[in-house]
Amino acid sequence: MPPRSSTKSALVCASILALAMAVQAVAYDASTRPPQRVVFPWMGLERTQENIPQDLATLQAHKDVIPWVSFERFNLGPNGTFVINELTQVGPTLIAEGFGTFPMISSFPDTNPNLEYTREVCANPDPFIADLVFNLLKFNYTGVNVDIEPAGGIGTYQDAVAYAGFLDKLSRALHQHGLTVTVDIASWTPVWNFTLLAETSVDLFVTMDTYTYNQTAWTHLFQKALDAFGPHRLGAGIMTVNADNNQPLSPADIKFRFDAIVAANVNVIGIWCMPIPDQFWPFIDAYMAGTAMPEL
Repeated sequence: MPPRSSTKSALVCASILALAMAVQAVAYDASTRPPQRVVFPWMGLERTQENIPQDLATLQAHKDVIPWVSFERFNLGPNGTFVINELTQVGPTLIAEGFGTFPMISSFPDTNPNLEYTREVCANPDPFIADLVFNLLKFNYTGVNVDIEPAGGIGTYQDAVAYAGFLDKLSRALHQHGLTVTVDIASWTPVWNFTLLAETSVDLFVTMDTYTYNQTAWTHLFQKALDAFGPHRLGAGIMTVNADNNQPLSPADIKFRFDAIVAANVNVIGIWCMPIPDQFWPFIDAYMAGTAMPEL
């Protein structure tokens, strides 16, 4: 692992942002709240060896129940730089088909020192945010999906304060242009402090904790996110496979998740990743129609 840069700038950034957040009432912009019930898949494109033409055709065939799509497009680079990746551009096709489009900001590949990158962008966020706004407007995207994932277990409370402040500033800048901000979170790094994040202007948090297969853990972690963000700012992430053994989820597995999400009045489900298996579609159809889940 390469040496980490000094945390001095991160601490300074954290202190300033903590003060700013303390003296200014922070509330997300309700005008960018998601419409009633959204199911949106993430497209990993070449990073997940996706059959892109086939998955675009699938989305087109189901666009009556898939209002939003997120896809790999941007990266967080060294020194807090904004990077446009070289993966296939699917945004124009999705926009032409009428989908809401949410390009991802990823910290991929996992081997990069992404906590260092996060600290750097928190210390100097303005150039990154300006580049982001420019590109979202240039390509007529609906918003953005921030998927910056520091490696498990690393980070400090000061990093969490700095990251929440960065997301708040980013969200406020995007809201000036009517853009929606979604952020992927979980519990495996202190950088994602749910209490601090809930105080920001981010429109929607999608929990990846619910990728877990164990139903007891799933229920606990889903409730943790629900308590922090409430049903109108929370999206539940669902993997199409069992995270323990990479086997497809059964209809019973899918029903368990959808039933819990409906009972909690959560209106957004994110699915990692394309292709969406056939057994998901009856549950997606029922969720979007507001009807009872299919019987097994």
